[in-house]
Amino acid sequence: MATYGIKLDGIKVFENMTKAEASEMLEKMKPGAQATGYNVTMFISMNTREKEIDRLIQEAVSEWIGGLENTLMDFPEDSEDYKDAKKLLNHDSLFDIIYRDIMEESRSNKASHIRFAGKEFIADRIEKALKKDGYGK
Repeated sequence: MATYGIKLDGIKVFENMTKAEASEMLEKMKPGAQATGYNVTMFISMNTREKEIDRLIQEAVSEWIGGLENTLMDFPEDSEDYKDAKKLLNHDSLFDIIYRDIMEESRSNKASHIRFAGKEFIADRIEKALKKDGYGK
C-alpha cells in the first residue's frame, strides 16, 4: 500500500504516513518552512504494483489528452470533431473518461494490477497526471 511522507529541501523528514496525515503535516510545516526559506513537499512511496498502475494511468492520460489536443489542431473550429474534442478537454470530463477507461481495461485483462489498487489510489494518481498535463484542479 502506498505511503506518504514529507521532504524538507529534498530530505525525507517524515515517512510511512497516510495521505491524510502527510497532507496535515505539510500544511502545518509550510508557514515555518517558507518563512525560513526552506521548501517543504509531500511525496509518495509506491510498491512495484502501484508503480505499474501509475505508469498505466499516465499513459492513458497522455493518450487521451494528446488525441483530443491533436483533434483541435487537425480540424477547423467549426467542425463537429473540433467541438466534441474541445468539450471534453476539461478536468471533469477527462477524469471520468480516464477512470472509466482504466477500470474497463482492468475488467478485460485478468493480469491487470489495477483492480487491486483501490479507488482512492487510482483517483489520486489520475488527478496528479491531469495536473501535470495542465488539466488539474
